[in-house]
Amino acid sequence: MLLNTQPYGEDFIVKKLECVLHVAKRVFKRASEAKKILTQARKATKKDEKKTPVKKVQQKQLSRRKEKPS
Repeated sequence: MLLNTQPYGEDFIVKKLECVLHVAKRVFKRASEAKKILTQARKATKKDEKKTPVKKVQQKQLSRRKEKPS
């Protein structure tokens, strides 16, 4: 633990214990925001796929098959 290592020398005594809850809160908040953004992006791409007509999607698939050598 940090108190046992005496990083400031023997004359200086640290009285407060370590507290990492504020760091945990920030990490959790950022992870939640990232998840929210990714979820919104996925939903948006799904909506875009539904909007494109089936014929265009089929044409794209056919053109990809023609480009790839078998």
